[in-house]
Amino acid sequence: MKQETTKKKKRTGLESIFLAGTIFLGVVSILLGALLARENSIIAGYNAQLTRIQNTAEAYVQIERSLREGSDLLTDCARNYVVTANRIYLDAYFVELKERGHRDDAIQMLSEIEHTDEAYNILVKAKKESDDLAKVEEHAMALAALAYGENNDTLRDELLYYDLIEYERSLGADEQKSMAKDMLFSDIYERSRRKIYSLLDSFLDESLRSIEQNRAGIIKELNMSVRYQNVLTYSFLLFLLCSLMMLVRINRAYSNSDREIGELADKVKQLNSDLEKMTKQRDEANNARNVFLSNMSGIMRSPINSIIDHADVTLRFVDDPGRITDHIRSIDHEAQILLDLVNEVLALGRSERGMVTMRHDPLEIIGFFNSCAGIVKGLTMDAGINLKRDIGLILHPNVRGDELHLRQVILNIVDNSIKFTREGGVITLRINEEIVTEQDADKAVFVIEVEDTGTGMSRQYVKNMFDSFSDIVDAMAVGNGLGIGMSITRRYVELMGGTINVESELQVGTKYTVRIPMDIYRAPTQSKDAEKVKQLDGAHILIAEDNELNMEIARKMLMEEGASVSSAENGLIALSLYRSSEEGSFDAILMDVAMPVLDGIAAAKEIRASTRNDARTVPIIAMIASSTDDDINMLLDAGMSDYIAKPVDVTQLVRTLLASMKKQSNELAERLEKALRDANTDALTGVKNRNAYELSTGRINVEIESSNEKVEFMIVICDVNGLKSINDNIGHDEGNKLLVNACRLICRTFKRSPVFRIGGDEFVAILRNDDYENRATLIGGLMERMTAENYDPMDVNNVSFAIGAADFDPTIDKDCGDVFKRADAMMYEHKKSIKGEGNIR
Repeated sequence: MKQETTKKKKRTGLESIFLAGTIFLGVVSILLGALLARENSIIAGYNAQLTRIQNTAEAYVQIERSLREGSDLLTDCARNYVVTANRIYLDAYFVELKERGHRDDAIQMLSEIEHTDEAYNILVKAKKESDDLAKVEEHAMALAALAYGENNDTLRDELLYYDLIEYERSLGADEQKSMAKDMLFSDIYERSRRKIYSLLDSFLDESLRSIEQNRAGIIKELNMSVRYQNVLTYSFLLFLLCSLMMLVRINRAYSNSDREIGELADKVKQLNSDLEKMTKQRDEANNARNVFLSNMSGIMRSPINSIIDHADVTLRFVDDPGRITDHIRSIDHEAQILLDLVNEVLALGRSERGMVTMRHDPLEIIGFFNSCAGIVKGLTMDAGINLKRDIGLILHPNVRGDELHLRQVILNIVDNSIKFTREGGVITLRINEEIVTEQDADKAVFVIEVEDTGTGMSRQYVKNMFDSFSDIVDAMAVGNGLGIGMSITRRYVELMGGTINVESELQVGTKYTVRIPMDIYRAPTQSKDAEKVKQLDGAHILIAEDNELNMEIARKMLMEEGASVSSAENGLIALSLYRSSEEGSFDAILMDVAMPVLDGIAAAKEIRASTRNDARTVPIIAMIASSTDDDINMLLDAGMSDYIAKPVDVTQLVRTLLASMKKQSNELAERLEKALRDANTDALTGVKNRNAYELSTGRINVEIESSNEKVEFMIVICDVNGLKSINDNIGHDEGNKLLVNACRLICRTFKRSPVFRIGGDEFVAILRNDDYENRATLIGGLMERMTAENYDPMDVNNVSFAIGAADFDPTIDKDCGDVFKRADAMMYEHKKSIKGEGNIR
């Protein structure tokens, strides 16, 4: 009896302990649940902060882009008006400046979001620089408007009342146009534009730096909260499990506690449900990425395994050249497939970031279409699908367009069509040209259709098929591809200025229609037997590459295109070869970025820092394995002219080299043109000098020799009287003023004719067209200003000339030199006569 009582007391004591332990574990579980809920709320707050930061970063980019676009638009409109005199550009300029106001919008947008004082000050400074540049543009347009003969009735008030100095108003139209162009195309103007760009880049860097600091701090806190959440979750589940075990034990001892245990179990169930809901959102966010990576790994595994198999067979049959060649070709084919898959992923990223650039190369559309059809034929045969090809009316087979991206559009559509077409079905590929209106006569609009007899697609699928996320999910359901092709396709079509339309009916089929406008191009015909043109013939290229195989491949590519090649194993050797060569010896430099001893970026910086004349102009092309935005910016900052991605494609390599060398040639031509312009301008008066006069008369002499009709022109010589007297009695500064005033008077008289200063006190005007028709009136008006009553010999504002003029007479004049001699003789006769009247100094 005592033993039973003792056991009962022990059992009761144990049950009490279990009950107390259960209560304790329950309290701890509740506390853990409350902490877990609080931590979930904190994590949600961090996510909301990250979203706001992302929105702010996008706003900063939009602000920078708005001010940049506004400034560029003003520059383009001002330049186009000065060059073409088209009022559309003038009106567009002041619409942007006064009404649309991209630049003012940028300041307003910045004031509406969070920003640092330094970022605001930088943006305001960039806006001020843009305003200063606008004053120069208005000055140039006012001068151009005067040159183009704009009157008060049609000219805008902003230019009508613009205060031009008297000298500017006195210039001839050609000089006014030239001065206006010089204002907008000068190095000073370009430096001001680059300063605006630099300030905008600084603004964006400062803004994004601040945002990145905040973001890094939030992410750090978020990671800590997630780790803390995981600890709480596992602790909660552990304590919950212990509580359940104790409850089961108590339930065995206390049968009357079923209701309380049931209620506790319901609470546990609810907590589990809440926990599942909290993790569901995170799982859904990762699901699309996991599906995409899974599909991509599966698709990429096939060509990788094929390459490994072919490489293994090649190693086993080294002595059999025939087999080696076949397997190397297979390896090349599979590697190209693998490269295409990687490029597809990269293309989606580039198109999402707006980094895709459309080319404008000559394209023979029928040959291109047949080439695409040949590729499609192979795809459809593998799938057991029949292909029909239809070429309709093609009026302009030679156009300009982007062959690479247009082919990708067609192949992506066909690939999508194959997914939904059963074996034995039919895919029709057709092309025709639309008839366009006369105003679009320089354009050809091609309609490319891909039609299949497949299972068709639902309206909802068609509606969402161009969305990247929907493509990924639906691609998983279909079981083919990476699922991003159609979203890329739509972006490519839009970048080419075209449209894409999809019509589909379930169990009937789908029809894709793409309309692409292209510029018409008259391609020169070539003989079928003509030799292949070596595009780099005569070029000398320096290659810096540490990998021997890559070096040999690049050497062969360039030598096959006619180039001579010098090689360097690292950046230091490349730098030494450049420094020891003559200036201009290398037409371009191919620079691998990752090299031992001295990398490509450091070598490029050293070359650009050199004092040689070609240091700033020689093209340096980077060869890189990756092409992210940061990588490209780093290369350009180091002085690289352009870049190409590895593995190097020979066509892209040649195009990049030719483009860079052409850009170098253009820069040198611009420098030469500026030097010639400076050499042909009189420093004191701003009119053309004797060099320019000889060039002008040389062109007229060519016209005289080549023309069957009479060439009409007059040479007028104006010799300024009294220059020596002013220099001797008053000073050379006053003598210079006399020459400037004389030049203004001549330019004001012969407004539509070129004026040259060919000697110290001698000016020449060549009259043609309207001035030639009115030559008697113009010369008479100039003579009236030199009368004894109004003339003061010691006043530099009172100018007099000895004038001689002669028309071209083909019966006695062989060229401009004969005309000049007759005009010069007449000028000396006039000088003698006015000396006798006392009207000169």
